[in-house]
Amino acid sequence: MQPKFIRKVNLATGQDFTVDVLGVNKFKADTNGIGATALFPLADDGGALGSTALKFSDVFLASGCVININSGAVTITHSTNSLAFAGASSGYSFDAVIASNGDISSSDVIVPESLGDDILTDGGLELWDDSDTLTNWTDGQAGPPGGSLAQETVEVYAGTYSAKLTNSWYIAQTKTSLTVADNYRLKYYSKGSGTSSAFFLNDTAGGATKIYNFTNNDWNDNWTGSPVAANLVTTAAGGTFALVTVEDVSVPATGTLTSVIQADTVSTVYVDTISLQKVTAATNVVAHDFYSANNHASYTSSDYVFKYRTTAGTARTQLALRGDGLIESYFSTLTWTGIGFSGINSLNVKEFAEIYDATNDGNPYLKIGSSAAECLIAQPIYDAGAQTLDYVLFDTAVASATADKGKYVFKVDGVEVCQIKDDGITMTTKMIQGAQGTDIASANDATLTITGNYFDITGNTQINTLSATGIQAGTLIVLQFDSNPVVKHATAGAGAQFQLAGAGDFSATAGDTLGVIFDGTYWRECFRTAI
Repeated sequence: MQPKFIRKVNLATGQDFTVDVLGVNKFKADTNGIGATALFPLADDGGALGSTALKFSDVFLASGCVININSGAVTITHSTNSLAFAGASSGYSFDAVIASNGDISSSDVIVPESLGDDILTDGGLELWDDSDTLTNWTDGQAGPPGGSLAQETVEVYAGTYSAKLTNSWYIAQTKTSLTVADNYRLKYYSKGSGTSSAFFLNDTAGGATKIYNFTNNDWNDNWTGSPVAANLVTTAAGGTFALVTVEDVSVPATGTLTSVIQADTVSTVYVDTISLQKVTAATNVVAHDFYSANNHASYTSSDYVFKYRTTAGTARTQLALRGDGLIESYFSTLTWTGIGFSGINSLNVKEFAEIYDATNDGNPYLKIGSSAAECLIAQPIYDAGAQTLDYVLFDTAVASATADKGKYVFKVDGVEVCQIKDDGITMTTKMIQGAQGTDIASANDATLTITGNYFDITGNTQINTLSATGIQAGTLIVLQFDSNPVVKHATAGAGAQFQLAGAGDFSATAGDTLGVIFDGTYWRECFRTAI
């Protein structure tokens, strides 16, 4: 006798439908919905709640609930006003900026990492022996015949060429003499129609191969066979190149890693700009709590954009970066009124392309020293209300207690050249060298350009005055005459008059020189030579 199945149950108003197993209620349906002690799929990983077309509107979970993924591999546990994430040994990833209106804290050490230089030879794929042979890469067929490698000049991410891989074709490069247990990260850009995969040939016992699992962001060890869906990354057909990041793999006992990038079966993939970089965790960095006093919409001069502190609510003086503008992703652009460090003994700041203040009336500065009273200040000064540089100020703190009072010592190739102190400039090992300026054409009102301190006077026209625009009192210049003009004493004109020896004119001949110093009003004769 065939079992009979209930296909439809009609309940009168106020009635409900229950299922009991061994006297225990396991399922109930009424006008309020469906209730059950547990719902199970028919097999592990064999069911879904909802679909892309029919989705549930809301999920309501009780206090203390646990979302359990893969039998406890990763859990999300609720407690009063908090969620605890646990089990993700490879970390948690986010594809956008994390915005917080409160504290982001960590009970453990947060250690940033750095990437070393690319160790691959021609990772840009620019060197080819011919149109289907890369100079520094090996290639071949990993699957059914019909694939190929070709030099590509149209679908290119950077440079002139990329590699076009079709139907299970691969490119590979081996690096030897690497330090055992060091971690390396493989990255490449790809696009096309289909999928690609990434491998490391470890050269361990038995020639084991690691293939990257893009679903779990980790490696499948001792792998053989064809890539499955989890080992493949889909490239964008007709779109732009996308960065593929293959997370860290450890160098085996042989000290050798072979990087392999392969197109999947029936795929056409363009690959470019491949890199293999050593991953190093930064040292001496302990960050227990990152704090933002404002959201990412706007900042004022008093807002702390990025701060370090040990305990929420305590004084935050260990590290403070303060800004008037937004901080873009990965600190690629910063706009600051000041950067201050307190209690840091050593700091390595690398590859700052620009540090500036975007406001019209700000004068950003850099202080270097052990205290505010014993430091060097470097500061560009701008015209008020405009982003026009007026001058650059180098200063030492006025409260310096040393006898030298913060003198400046200048060295070239380790050899001291001069000192600047509060009593003047002292040349210690070298000399002050002058420069010959642009020739001055003799004229009743001759024009001096600030191009040196030694000038040839051309022509023989009488000279009554010499311009002094921009010349500081105390400036000494020497005039050498190429002809025979007359330099007039105390004769009015457009420029500064000459005050000459004996209150008389100077009749020059070719080769004569006249030394004069500007006193703020006149050019006063210091010496002359008659050749």
